[in-house]
Amino acid sequence: MNPPGPRDPASYSAQELADPRIDSMTLRQIGAVRPDLWRLIHDHPNCDRELAEYIRRNTPPAVQPQGPQQPTGHQQQPPHGFQPPGAHPQGPAPHGGQPGQASQGAQQIASGAKELAKGAKTYFTTTVAPAAVGAAQTVSQRSGQAPGAVHWSIWFRFAIPALALVAIISLFLPLASLSYRGYSESFNYFSPEAPDGEGAIMLTFFVVVIVFGVVSLVTGKKWALITAAVIAIIAGLFGTINGLGTASSVNNQGIGSVGAGAIFLGLSSLALVASAIVTLLPQKQQPAPPQF
Repeated sequence: MNPPGPRDPASYSAQELADPRIDSMTLRQIGAVRPDLWRLIHDHPNCDRELAEYIRRNTPPAVQPQGPQQPTGHQQQPPHGFQPPGAHPQGPAPHGGQPGQASQGAQQIASGAKELAKGAKTYFTTTVAPAAVGAAQTVSQRSGQAPGAVHWSIWFRFAIPALALVAIISLFLPLASLSYRGYSESFNYFSPEAPDGEGAIMLTFFVVVIVFGVVSLVTGKKWALITAAVIAIIAGLFGTINGLGTASSVNNQGIGSVGAGAIFLGLSSLALVASAIVTLLPQKQQPAPPQF
């Protein structure tokens, strides 16, 4: 048996899959265009955990009879959203059947989260921004500055909900894009390929940060500011690890290109942590200007 080399993944036969020298990436490429060999790929010693889990999740329980019209499996379409390169065979992917049923719940979550992000943006524009301007004027008057001057600390308090909103938007942007033979596919934290519940957890954290950040700007209460800053640090660290970690993983594996979502999530979360730390620092009192 000849060792595997650069070749068309569709040309592999069932007998050749018994070769233990076939690496994990080659198995992914074969699985993308040969669904009829999924069972052999699953049993291969170099099949990685993610690929094996995907095959188990998408293999129908009933074994379909193989006819002579499918000797190579080109006409059988793999499920939409297959992670390895070559996810799309030559021809459009089907829109009905099992793929639509599997991703229906994820699509509902994504649409609901998008509506929540739109509402947060509207509330941010109509409520948070005017409240921040009023709070800035109050701080300026108390610190003895000119009416048009703004105390520097208010901008970091304003940045906490603003950066949290940017992080929420980045959750819906592409984390990575996979391309193969002219076909490409992008996914975000609410796609079926993403880890279950991870996007919802980060979305909840950032929404809570926005809520307490708005309360601290509107009321000026110290407890609200401390709560917003502490939750912002936790959410920011979580978002930084996820965003920058995803970007690093995609670059190291070389299976695609990093999307804007991973970059914006990592940077906005890192800036969120910095802004929250600054707001917790003790502030020096400004000396009152001399009276003439």
